[in-house]
Amino acid sequence: MTSGNTEFPQIFPLGERNDAFAQYFVGQSYLAPLASGSVPVSNVSFEPGCRNNWHIHHGADGGGDQILLCTAGSGWYQAEGEDPISVEPGTVIRVPAGTKHWHGAKADTWFSHVAFITPGAGVSNEWLEPVAEEYYAALPTDEENGVHHERPRRGRLRDLLGRHGAAAPARPGSRREQRLPRLQRGVTSAR
Repeated sequence: MTSGNTEFPQIFPLGERNDAFAQYFVGQSYLAPLASGSVPVSNVSFEPGCRNNWHIHHGADGGGDQILLCTAGSGWYQAEGEDPISVEPGTVIRVPAGTKHWHGAKADTWFSHVAFITPGAGVSNEWLEPVAEEYYAALPTDEENGVHHERPRRGRLRDLLGRHGAAAPARPGSRREQRLPRLQRGVTSAR
């Protein structure tokens, strides 16, 4: 499963091998922290065939939702009891707290997403069983679907959020709040 090629073109750094969480992944993943503080944000990259185990993000008081913003490659997201969703650059997934789910690369392509968890009370992760190998192997690949990926260009995330996401609220009185009406022109919500 290891591709040996970490020259995966994307808009954020590939990061370091995600060895701290390797026990919860099939294949190699990489982690690049992008922001820290009350809402840590990371770029997570998956080599072809890599995916995480089924897992649940817990939380209360609005916390524990996971947001995934696909920035490069092609992958899968699946919530328990639902069909898998093909995730392509520009796809935004909101995983409500308490939802059993998994996500990762398709078998024949790298995949990256920016991920963060909404803060709140009792936020924690519960790691569960791996996705069944037979099930994963039966999912279609990009090659089977005739999909070819373009190299993402710098600044694309702003374009993606403008089309698929909503701007985060600004702190009252901040310079960002003063600029927000201009930034929100053309911004739509995916949900």
